[in-house]
Amino acid sequence: MTRLRTAAVLGALVGAVASAGAEPADPTQTYETIVQSRTRARKDDQLKLTGRELAERGARDLAEALDLLPDVRVRAAGRGGFQVDLRGARKGMVLVVVDGVPVDDPYYGNFDLSSIPVTDIVNIRVSLAPASPLDGPGGSGGVVEVVTRAATGSQRVHARSDVSSAGGVIGAVTARRPVGGALAVRVSASGGVTERDLVLLDPAGARTGVSTTGDQAQATLRIEHLTSRARVVSDLSASRRTMLNPPGTDQSASLTRVAPEYAARASVAADLAAGQWRTGGRLYGNVLSRLSESFSDGGLEQMVGRENLLAGRAGAGWHADRSLGRTRLALRASLDADFASVRSGVDAGTEASGQGGVGQLAFGVGRAGRVRVQADGGLALPVSGGTPWPEAKLTLGWDPDEVVGLRVTSGYKGRAPSLRERFAPQLGNTELSPERVAFAETEVIVAPARWLKLRANAFARRVTDMIQFRPAEQKLINTGTVAVRGTDCGVELGGDVIAGALSYGYTDTGNDANLDYLPRHRADASVTVRQRRVGGTLRVRFTGEQFDRGTALPGYTTVEASAWARLPARMTATARATNLGDAQYRERTSVIGPGRTLSLGLEGVFD
Repeated sequence: MTRLRTAAVLGALVGAVASAGAEPADPTQTYETIVQSRTRARKDDQLKLTGRELAERGARDLAEALDLLPDVRVRAAGRGGFQVDLRGARKGMVLVVVDGVPVDDPYYGNFDLSSIPVTDIVNIRVSLAPASPLDGPGGSGGVVEVVTRAATGSQRVHARSDVSSAGGVIGAVTARRPVGGALAVRVSASGGVTERDLVLLDPAGARTGVSTTGDQAQATLRIEHLTSRARVVSDLSASRRTMLNPPGTDQSASLTRVAPEYAARASVAADLAAGQWRTGGRLYGNVLSRLSESFSDGGLEQMVGRENLLAGRAGAGWHADRSLGRTRLALRASLDADFASVRSGVDAGTEASGQGGVGQLAFGVGRAGRVRVQADGGLALPVSGGTPWPEAKLTLGWDPDEVVGLRVTSGYKGRAPSLRERFAPQLGNTELSPERVAFAETEVIVAPARWLKLRANAFARRVTDMIQFRPAEQKLINTGTVAVRGTDCGVELGGDVIAGALSYGYTDTGNDANLDYLPRHRADASVTVRQRRVGGTLRVRFTGEQFDRGTALPGYTTVEASAWARLPARMTATARATNLGDAQYRERTSVIGPGRTLSLGLEGVFD
């Protein structure tokens, strides 16, 4: 603990020195994160988080950036890191795309959102509706699309350092530079040490404290060639991390130590303008190597399981687009192929392996104007056998005037089972069928004044052959049809000095036990005060009762606060406090949620 806190102080001093040399810069231009629904029709119908807001509110990575949105839920993943839930859709149902490449790991079907620092992010787009066939395979529950910083542009370095009262330090640096002609390079690095004191509950309600530590490091290299007619980008990234995870969703009594996990991604993309057409393609691949050990005691002495995993993915995609006045045509084709090999058991003596993948053919037609139409269709083709299924998405928008906007969205999308769901020892099931989702949503937005915006929507999602773990069968099975329905509504009040927002979400499955970690009621209220050189935000969140494998987890309320100040040399200092009231809520049946935490950050940009 002492060593970590000493490292945290040193990290803060390093960040301060780096920022002190920064050339004065408008923090609103540091970076911009735009969070929008891909299916929304109106240009002013966008949920936005600007770079200034992210810096002021102390978000350190993609997970914390998404957690600022009332309609998005970020929670600890059962296998470590953080994952995003969109209206009850989670893991493989939510497609995470970074620079056009799907990045969920090929075995677990999950992606750790905390692995992307905000210094790399240019914009994020979140769709609460299922993906279009044009987005490629998967995404039956929504899409998180991330665009990272280009290598081209003026020479620049963007640095951030954060320390936490929990005993951790995180730092990130992104630098870009032209290297001659139309060629440019961007290099990014981030890493840190984290510590968390877990409180575990046994069936009798007795509490046990466990101190967890971990470390992570990532590095990314981008080489970019840009001309007026073509763009070629090559990306290479690698990461290493260790962690100690609390009991997972299918291992209620075990702590899991990951030591270590290695991951690497590579991609090459090219885009070309040829007359009225824009066309291009990309090749990409990733590989994951992970050693994890499970223990039944907090002292990590009684090992109950071990897993040695090697998994990978290779993919290719092609696209072509053409505009004909207000009409836009789009064609897409893609193919993803996955493989995995895993050895499990205390002596790692149980072996399993498998392959899979999905191909996708898609087309789209869209027309802009006061009345807007976007119609997309496609066909998903399982690589490892099985019956192909059709996919479609239709969005209709109508803006009768500048005050009112209406939108209707419907779609049908599927996802193939992940390799873990099919081949994992003990719980895997090679007979699983793909999940298929039918979706419909209506939304109305009223903006009677520049400072006032009201929105309300109603949605319904019907999941056929939902894949869930059932203790009675001790494996994953297709559990039948699950219907999810609900509404989201909100009010936004915007001013130059004071701004506020209030939102409420209701989600129902007809049977609360059908979907774990899906609260029926959610509410979020925030107030932001901003002056020339100082400001802050106060946020209150309510999460209603939810379930963990049939056990009810009571609802709870948390309070967050953040403050910022412009320092000499135009540095930005931030302070962020989460769970100010130190609410003792249950994150899972056997895990108490994190208590009060304070983090401090320094951020700067210099040429």
